[in-house]
Amino acid sequence: MLFAVVLAMFGVLAGVAGVAGLVRYYGQELPDIHGVRDYQPRQVSRIVDVDGNVLATLTDSAAEVRTVIPFEQIPQAMRDAMIAAEDAQFYQHRGINFVGIAKAMYRNLRRGQLSQGASTITQQLVKNLVLSPERTIRRKIQEAILAFELEDNLTKDEILTIYLNEVFFGSRAYGVEEASRYYFGHGAAELNLPEAATLAGLVQSPNRYNPHFHPDEALGRRAYVLRQLWEKGFIEEAVYREADAAPLVLDPNRGVGPWEGRFPSYVDAATRELRERFDDATIYSGGLHIVVAVDRDAQAIAEEAVQAGLRDYDGRHGYLRPFRELASDADVEEWRRDHDADVATLGLQHGREYRAVVLTSDEAHTVVGIGPYVATLSREPGSRLCPTGEQWAEVFAPRDVFTVTPAAVVPPASLSESDPTTATVQLLPSAEAALVAISVSDRRVVALVGGYASAGGFNRAVQARRQVGSAFKPVVYGAALARRTITPATILLDQPVTFPIPGQPTWQPQNYDGRYLGPLSIREALARSRNVAAVRVLDLVGLNAATEFARALGVTADLPTNLTLALGSAEMPPFELTNAYATLATGGWRADASTLLRVTDTTGAVLLAVEPELEQTVDAAVAWLTTSLMRSVVTSGTGSAARRVGAEVAAKTGTTNGARDAWFVGFSTELATGVWVGRDDNGELGRGETGGHSAAPIWVDFMTRYIELHAAPPFPGPPPGIVSATIDPSTGLLARPGSAGGVSEFFLDGTAPTELAPDPTERSVDSILLGTGGGVPPAQPSDEDGF
Repeated sequence: MLFAVVLAMFGVLAGVAGVAGLVRYYGQELPDIHGVRDYQPRQVSRIVDVDGNVLATLTDSAAEVRTVIPFEQIPQAMRDAMIAAEDAQFYQHRGINFVGIAKAMYRNLRRGQLSQGASTITQQLVKNLVLSPERTIRRKIQEAILAFELEDNLTKDEILTIYLNEVFFGSRAYGVEEASRYYFGHGAAELNLPEAATLAGLVQSPNRYNPHFHPDEALGRRAYVLRQLWEKGFIEEAVYREADAAPLVLDPNRGVGPWEGRFPSYVDAATRELRERFDDATIYSGGLHIVVAVDRDAQAIAEEAVQAGLRDYDGRHGYLRPFRELASDADVEEWRRDHDADVATLGLQHGREYRAVVLTSDEAHTVVGIGPYVATLSREPGSRLCPTGEQWAEVFAPRDVFTVTPAAVVPPASLSESDPTTATVQLLPSAEAALVAISVSDRRVVALVGGYASAGGFNRAVQARRQVGSAFKPVVYGAALARRTITPATILLDQPVTFPIPGQPTWQPQNYDGRYLGPLSIREALARSRNVAAVRVLDLVGLNAATEFARALGVTADLPTNLTLALGSAEMPPFELTNAYATLATGGWRADASTLLRVTDTTGAVLLAVEPELEQTVDAAVAWLTTSLMRSVVTSGTGSAARRVGAEVAAKTGTTNGARDAWFVGFSTELATGVWVGRDDNGELGRGETGGHSAAPIWVDFMTRYIELHAAPPFPGPPPGIVSATIDPSTGLLARPGSAGGVSEFFLDGTAPTELAPDPTERSVDSILLGTGGGVPPAQPSDEDGF
């Protein structure tokens, strides 16, 4: 008898020890969660504007779309619905519902298989956090043991909060917040009872009960959850009846807000800036709340201006437009006989242009004929070719002839006279453009456009490093003003000049128009963008001085160490050049421009607050005087198109060799804006496509409409350190008393002329050139040879 008792005691102890061992063994797999704060799953980050409008959701392509919210933001209806649907005894059990398990075991035994579970919400959470979804006895034991552990560590409300943030609701939506956004277009805090019941019903089978795809099944499941709520005492019958009768109202945009995806270039630039400050894991799964500086109205205007300007360019040159329109089918047959006959022997060759005639065109495909063969015409770039409201059959009308190039080499044997899928051709690429607009006072980027389509790919506003052309000349002139090498009244000779290059052939810079205008003042030389004058100024002031001034403005790009720098041989993105101009606009205060305002984490803690670190790097008087010269570019020079803006502006055009790059960069007292137009293949834009003709219309369109929304005050008067004098414009010297034709000019203090202009009958041309009669010392070549 005693032996039996002892044996029984040992059996009990062994059982307890075994259970303890199981708990200890499987409990090691449970995450170290002792409170809601320890629950830190991957969460999406969102980029929003200052008004809270979502512009983009940042997440890894295969990541779970989740946003964790606290218990207080989950409405009671949602909590009750989930409990009624999944675990009505949730607040009564200790993680395991033994009655439910017994019922499930009975049903499984009757069916002869393990098909029915009785998992509590706690067990489901354990499965989601730790275990695999397999249905085995071992897995169920693990689940039960870990459920007890979780119940010991957390309160019921904490378990329910984590569960509602963790569970899958279908369509990549994890957690009740993202599910609510996806299905109903608002956050979980705004869920009503029918919506909450719909979400609770999804958990059992997210695909089967997805209301977007299976509305009838979703309504049936919702009815079940609502009835459970009523029968379990969560709601009154009247509330149940009303909710059950409510229609199923879903968000047709599936959680995508009205501004989400609208500004891809800006979002791309902001994301690039984020990646300079945070690692990818934090950006794409850290649940960041990223506030950016975009002005939605300005951004929309900028995109419209860029697209309108590029369409005008297409129209001028026939890009993406028919080369010819044939009158009849007979003309089509004759055209195909007379053009590209050598395709039969050579095939379609890389880089060669062909004249393809449209044979058929509908909303799905466009088939063209090249010689005796047929091919499919690519419809890229789609949005530029076929704007909203147009039909493809109108864009590519039968009998229209387009200039095309093959997407890939096609040998003769692969061509077909009847099957267009054997070859694909595309239209010749046209020009692209970029626009950057920066608030000069705080360096917030209010608008940024990286190309016509803007979405994805190459963001020219921040990535395209292009030669800046004459848009760099204000930097050269500003450096020479700062060094007192020139004044606005200094006279330079615009005539052919040759510069020696040690060990190389000499270099003779050319003016864009091929003409020479003789003696010109510095103000007129910049206004009319004379190349020879700019090179002379750089030769006078020296490369080091020009480079130092560029750095003071905020230019970080590598700069050439030869005199071509005066003509803009330096390469930089529009973003960088525009921000350098913003330094002039603020009177010489430099700061980094930023798309970002503030970044917070999931707790609301501020990780980044971007404040401009303004530093006076250019003397205010020098900045003001350089701006004054640039205002003359608008009032009487190559930037005259900007006079239509409706506010005082300063600007500079820029055109590189062969018209490969066209620029227009300038500013008001409030906003600095830069526009670049060029081809991605660095090809020529075409005859007459200068900065004033290609880029200026986009700049003017944007700035005019922006200033209508945000009035810009006039430029301030001269600051301390600026003096004025009445000069003789032909000599740059003081105008003689009583003489006609004197003009007022501004000077840095101490550089105004002190000598009277000679009597017209006694003038010597040599005495007035290169500033020899002005208030600054006679201009001397620097000790730098340039090249």
